[in-house]
Amino acid sequence: MRLLILVLNSLLLGVMVMAVPDLRDQLEKVLEASVQIVGERTIPVGDFDVGLKVMGSGTVIKKNGRTFIVTAAHVVDFLKDTVAYIDEEDGREKKKVIYKDAWVIKEKVKNGRKVAENRILVKVLFSSRMEEEGGDDIAVLEAYDDEELRHGVEPLPKGVDLWVGQRCWHVGSLLGKLVNSLAEGNIAALGRIIEDKPFHQIAGSAMPGSSGGGVFVEHNGKIYYAGMITRGIGETVNFFVPIERMRSALKEAPEGVREVLE
Repeated sequence: MRLLILVLNSLLLGVMVMAVPDLRDQLEKVLEASVQIVGERTIPVGDFDVGLKVMGSGTVIKKNGRTFIVTAAHVVDFLKDTVAYIDEEDGREKKKVIYKDAWVIKEKVKNGRKVAENRILVKVLFSSRMEEEGGDDIAVLEAYDDEELRHGVEPLPKGVDLWVGQRCWHVGSLLGKLVNSLAEGNIAALGRIIEDKPFHQIAGSAMPGSSGGGVFVEHNGKIYYAGMITRGIGETVNFFVPIERMRSALKEAPEGVREVLE
């Protein structure tokens, strides 16, 4: 009888091990779901038009048959314009904010070498106020054609707490050139208050270009999206917006967008 119990326990353990995805496979999917965001526009300066480009990072999330990209609002802020229009009901002139489209950059790597680069046009569906304006600095984009964005990540389930010392990963396009750089670190502190807003701190590399890139943690053997980098000092002192605050900010988003992180 004891032998039978040991055999059954061994079989169950084997099933449990098989059910947990391999860490390498999971991280590869995280990389697949991580993208570079590029915004481009021209502005008149005297008699000339000057081209401007802003580069950041983002994370693909699949929800209800749609393909969204979550990033920081300050990555796409310079793409917005305020336009005037005439309200058909009262005939008065009013103003509204519109955004130019951005690009998502996906690199194709084969045998350890970059062999191609795909640019996917995306539209800005929602953007909160930036941190400098006292906002939560979150933007949600959607791909016009998601054929090249086949993988998304899962948001951290509600009610799951992070803890200091917990292993984490960040994926960002460092310096706007090193697309999809994966850095491993740990949660260094929870609930840092910066300009009256709560952030979590990580000990892990991030640089300019990392803004909007995801922070990921492991829970019950699976890797989940837990927030996004928006500010930092550099190498090992960086801060990310917790997913709980992101969910709260998305309550102001249009229907269909506010559920992205649910």
